[in-house]
Amino acid sequence: MRPLKRWFGAAALVWVGLFVSVDLATAQLVKNGDFSQGSGGTPAEWRIDRWDTNAGVTEFLWKGPEGSEPGQAGIKSTKPNDARFVQDLHVKEETWYRIAGKIRTENVGQASIGAYLSLMEGFQNSQDIKGSEKEWQQVELWVKTEKWQDRLTLALRMGGYSSLNTGEAWFSDITVEPVSGPPPNAKNVFQPASGGGGFAPLSLWALILLLSLMTAALWYYLRPPPGGGDRGTTSEKLGLFLLIFTLLGIKMAVAPHFGYQTDLGTYKAWALRLADRGPAEFYAPNYFCDYPPGYLYILWLLGSIYQGMKLDTSGALSTLIIKMPGLIADLLSTGLLYALLRPRVGRNATWLVVLAYALNPAVIFNSAIWGQTDSLFTLELFLGTLLLFEGRIAFGWAILMVAAITKPQALIFLPLLASWQLNWDRPERPIIAAATGLTVATLLTLPFVEPLGLFEHYNKGAAYYAETSVNAFNLMAIIGGFRQSDSAMLGPLSYKVWATVFIVMFFGYLAYLIYRRRDAEMYMYLMFLLPLGFFMLSTRMHERYLFPCLLFLTPLLPRRKHLWAFYGVLTVTYYLNLWYILRALNSETFLAAYEPFGIAVSIVNCALFVAAMAEGFRMTTLAPAPLPLAGAVPVDDEWEEAAVPAARVVTVQARSAAPKARDKAPTKAPEKAKPVATRPLWEIEAGAPRYHITRRDLAFALVLVIIAGGLRFWHLEQPNELVFDEVYFVEQGKNYLRGKEFMDPHPPFAKLAIGASVALFGGEASGYRIFNAVCGTLLVGVAYRSGRKLLGDGIAAFVTAAAVAFDGLFIVDSRIAVIDIWYVTFGAIAYLLLFQYLRTPPVDRRPGILVFIGIALGLNLASKLFIPAFTWMTVVFFLAALSVHAERLHRSPQPWARGLAPAALVTCAATAMYLAVYLPHYWLGWWHSIWDIPKYFKDVVGYEAAVADATHPYSSKWYTWPFLLRPVWYHFKDVPDDPTHVIGVWGGGNPLLWWGGFAAILVAFARGIRERHLPSVFLCTAFILHYIVWSWIGRTLFQYHYLPSLYASLLALGMTLGMLWRAPAEEGFWVGAGVALLVPILPTLMGPFPRAGILLWAAIAGAYGAAVVYRRFPAFAWPPGRVVVVAYGVVGVALLFYFYPLWSGMPIARDLYSARMWFQNGPARWI
Repeated sequence: MRPLKRWFGAAALVWVGLFVSVDLATAQLVKNGDFSQGSGGTPAEWRIDRWDTNAGVTEFLWKGPEGSEPGQAGIKSTKPNDARFVQDLHVKEETWYRIAGKIRTENVGQASIGAYLSLMEGFQNSQDIKGSEKEWQQVELWVKTEKWQDRLTLALRMGGYSSLNTGEAWFSDITVEPVSGPPPNAKNVFQPASGGGGFAPLSLWALILLLSLMTAALWYYLRPPPGGGDRGTTSEKLGLFLLIFTLLGIKMAVAPHFGYQTDLGTYKAWALRLADRGPAEFYAPNYFCDYPPGYLYILWLLGSIYQGMKLDTSGALSTLIIKMPGLIADLLSTGLLYALLRPRVGRNATWLVVLAYALNPAVIFNSAIWGQTDSLFTLELFLGTLLLFEGRIAFGWAILMVAAITKPQALIFLPLLASWQLNWDRPERPIIAAATGLTVATLLTLPFVEPLGLFEHYNKGAAYYAETSVNAFNLMAIIGGFRQSDSAMLGPLSYKVWATVFIVMFFGYLAYLIYRRRDAEMYMYLMFLLPLGFFMLSTRMHERYLFPCLLFLTPLLPRRKHLWAFYGVLTVTYYLNLWYILRALNSETFLAAYEPFGIAVSIVNCALFVAAMAEGFRMTTLAPAPLPLAGAVPVDDEWEEAAVPAARVVTVQARSAAPKARDKAPTKAPEKAKPVATRPLWEIEAGAPRYHITRRDLAFALVLVIIAGGLRFWHLEQPNELVFDEVYFVEQGKNYLRGKEFMDPHPPFAKLAIGASVALFGGEASGYRIFNAVCGTLLVGVAYRSGRKLLGDGIAAFVTAAAVAFDGLFIVDSRIAVIDIWYVTFGAIAYLLLFQYLRTPPVDRRPGILVFIGIALGLNLASKLFIPAFTWMTVVFFLAALSVHAERLHRSPQPWARGLAPAALVTCAATAMYLAVYLPHYWLGWWHSIWDIPKYFKDVVGYEAAVADATHPYSSKWYTWPFLLRPVWYHFKDVPDDPTHVIGVWGGGNPLLWWGGFAAILVAFARGIRERHLPSVFLCTAFILHYIVWSWIGRTLFQYHYLPSLYASLLALGMTLGMLWRAPAEEGFWVGAGVALLVPILPTLMGPFPRAGILLWAAIAGAYGAAVVYRRFPAFAWPPGRVVVVAYGVVGVALLFYFYPLWSGMPIARDLYSARMWFQNGPARWI
């Protein structure tokens, strides 16, 4: 037996040895990491790579093991370079690896990155070694691979990307091994961002937003001029069409055969990565991309085309596709110049400018030959600037933000454009500009990265090119040379600091020019001068950054003919810069620090810059002249009105005068407000100052919004658990983040918003409720503005907004993550925009606001099942009726067709927005074809049929809702360890506002019949349509289904109290209205104070009666309705404090809770 045991023991040792050896071989992934093998100057298994391939710049060395010296590989650069030994490693996905080695150096420069270990997939580096280190220095980095990643490319490196270096570096004992993770104090640790860097569900929405903004801006300028204007004969337009598409055909034929393959290959790789992973997982710590998200959306589309067509990205067709955005942008810019110039400067001047831009060799070379993207971002920047010049602040800043996240170079223009005076001519405009810009930037950034991550990305991108001149023929190339470190010193300061000083001085000069002259023509010239100056004076400039100068100079050429010299010289120098650098890159020639050709062209550019600076000063001494652009808005200058179509002149004057008219408007309305029944019902008063928002309105609205925000956000985490339908909607919002499919009859928008709140602020109660609180707070501001636009009354606006802010059900539905507040808010926005459109004089109406009405209705429909359809019916009916009446009044040849067109546009926009909300279902792979949408609706019908007979203890009959007979307890329980206190969330409203609102609807109904008062008819229609429909719905109903009717009743309450504040005692109708509103105060006071309440009410009613009866006495010489208004204000606010603990989930003593449940018997069930 012993020999047998020995045999088994030996066999076991052999097998153990084999397993150990296999494990060690697997663990050690790098080949020839000890450099024991090699030949000549190259170690085996390693390949060499370098930026500057010229002979004599870098020498690669290898020494085998000798004595106590280990094997080692060396890099010796006598000129600045980025040189490396490279090896590909096969790795496992989602696994940690430790990469380590030893380095010693000799005379490695201190100003740039030294010798280090690096991963070529991105910028994962170990610590770097500089100077002279005779002893071996240990370096390491820790990296975790991504999902699906199976390869790492390891580089032993001296110098880096845009940080070239000289000296000698040796590498030894390179190891790469899998580990469980880095130790706690480890440095140089790199891992993928968990869950991707962006918010995936927003991706398609953001893409639609970007394309919609650009399409709308282009359509705004390329459409037929609204105020008339000659754009040439049919033969001219045909000639333009032939020019554009002939050029496009030639460029498409040439484009596949030229370009810089490194750039084109990078764009293609990004496009494929986006198509594979989507925006949320595009940016990664170990993946190189120095572009912000804007252009990446375009590459996402192109990558999808690659995948759909199964294209080989090395082929000519793939190169053409990747260049198409730039070619199309050139085409659109040419058409835009024609559309802008032709009505204003005549045929010859227009065609001269159009041909000069369309055939510009630098423009053609940049887009068609090189394949760069500058034409797209310049077009965006140009459109945004034009919109600002027209006073379209929100639209303009939205487009400018698109430009800013397409190319970081757009950021330098923003301070200049922010100083444009139409941004500041009204107090609300800076807020509108900031809010619009930040919203668009956030929405377009979130799918890729968190908003603050964009700034980090910009900073990182700027750091990639820390050089005096990145091939730009400019002043920095003359004084510092090409591709030299901008940290190098020139006298007491580095080149980077000198550039900063120059730029600050240049901006000071621009500010001085603006101080001297501030019209649109001057700003257009500064939009040319600014990029020219930045290109000339700053470090880190690339050769192509002059592109915007060409487009912004063209509108000035017809009136300032001497600027043709600038345009011609700039075209030549810019073209030479592009041509020379592309030739050098493709031939792998590294420019000398002071390349003679580049320096010569740089000197010409400097002369051009000095002349342009002088011309800027000269322009400030000239009389202002209008920009020769159709639709340009004159500001603070004498303009040539003869050249402007009459309709446009009227519009401009109205806009310029509007703020002054508002300032001079009387702050107090006339004492007598006699009803006028002569205006036909379907005629609407438009353009009157009383419908405009004043500074006082803004102040009051801001105060109410702040108070409402406090009521909604205060202790938002209370109760810190799922409340009522949060158990469904929060979980469904999280399912969107998980990609887990579910069935719910309600459309997705509100649940997507809740999911977004979870993604941004966390999965706890304080996180998933935030966007609901934001939405509910926004509704207060919308209500205030609606009071102004619908009713034309500041008091009515204040009362309506205060009622929404202080009502309990609006507070509760804003403080918990349910869906009702969403559809009510977007319905309210649709009402506001409808009357914003109708109150605008017909000559100034623009279809863009109809699109926004449609978007609001689409989001309203996409937030809750069924009931929002009645919001759409209300809006479309009144829009169609009023538009048809206006067309018939003006004897339009096609009154019905033209009158129904606005309603049709609104419906189309609403439908598109509604369907767009379902795009995440396709993106997440739940739906796959267009037929999934009708299938979903079929499932919804089946679901509703299944729950038709369901019951609930808090359900209520529809006819009880206005009287607040059976509110919903969203949440109720004892406080742990304290039986004397309870916590509840009570979905009851502010009783006075509910009962008073219902009384106000009755007053509005009577006023609508009596005076044919359009706002009253509108409010009654909105109330009835959203209310009576529930009478034939057999399913379980709840108090909160009354919310859209409640909103209409609160507007009616605001209207009635506003009229009572002014109506004299002689107006019998309004005296009766005051009595109707006094009635709800009685049960409100008797509830908490059964005896004292009657006395209080009697005092209020007595004061009202005395003011009516004794109106001729001086003591009562004021409108009696003010008694009612003050009573509603005092009692309404008192009830807010009284019920707020029950609305907010605060712990409250049990006896105090019981005291607030007034009606515990009879028809009401407040228990």
